[in-house]
Amino acid sequence: MAIGTIIVSREKTEIAPAKRLPNNIRFSLKNNRVAIKLVNPPITEKLVVRGHTLTNTTRVASAMLAAFLRDKIIFRRPDSPDLGAIWERLQSAYDRVYVPNSWIAVYVNGKPLLTTSERERPIPDIQARIDLINRIELLAGGGDVSDALLRLVLKDILDENKELVLHHESQTAIVLTETLNSVKFASLERTAGMKRSVSLSVATNKTPVTIPVMLAAAADLLEVIDLSEFLSPVRIAAASKASPGAPPIPIAQYEAATMRRRQLTEVINGFEKAYHIHYRPERPACLDPVAFLASISSTK
Repeated sequence: MAIGTIIVSREKTEIAPAKRLPNNIRFSLKNNRVAIKLVNPPITEKLVVRGHTLTNTTRVASAMLAAFLRDKIIFRRPDSPDLGAIWERLQSAYDRVYVPNSWIAVYVNGKPLLTTSERERPIPDIQARIDLINRIELLAGGGDVSDALLRLVLKDILDENKELVLHHESQTAIVLTETLNSVKFASLERTAGMKRSVSLSVATNKTPVTIPVMLAAAADLLEVIDLSEFLSPVRIAAASKASPGAPPIPIAQYEAATMRRRQLTEVINGFEKAYHIHYRPERPACLDPVAFLASISSTK
């Protein structure tokens, strides 16, 4: 089954006056979204996964795609897979403790298969926000989310004050492309004036790889990069300067992040040995354990 191109995006929707200020945003919804059209004649399904973190959104999309490839009517069975159990399995020990508000939502043809609300709710009415996402996806039906669609769903809020304006941004975070002889994923992100890019391809004419495996590898690699940046001396020094006298990272979290990073690096090393791969522009330096340990030695 050919998939073609898969795009995982960072989505941000806000309602605020035309001149936005940090304290006058009326409504804000940030999450990650991937939509995949699954075709295995005569079955066609439109899968959408939304989530709190980019990496877990990508991992759940990988698991859902793998389930469909094993059984094309899996989402139409009354005994469809226990998606809650899949989500629990995919969450890392690190996330359970240090990203406790992580959530995921899975839709097929616009209908929710799985939605998990935040276990702790620092954001007021989080369930109402998930209900809102459900309404958005029901109207989208597995397709693109347009400004017109969002205006329809958010009409009640917009009608309260004619000065309020809808702002919607969708930033591509991951692009996975399947061609005749390769599968490639690329990630290019710009945040706070910084640019981060990584690209990895597998020569499928030499070592065949499935799309779910490639999606999972993309998630693992990006999480290693994120954790490496989190543990970097530059970031820690900046945090120390901002809050003098306080530890920039609690010791327990530092150790847990280091362990999680090590586990993912081992998984990626196994992936590199199993497949004929090529990085562009080059293999991320954070995957070199000697170089990484040397870079953080001053923080211990």
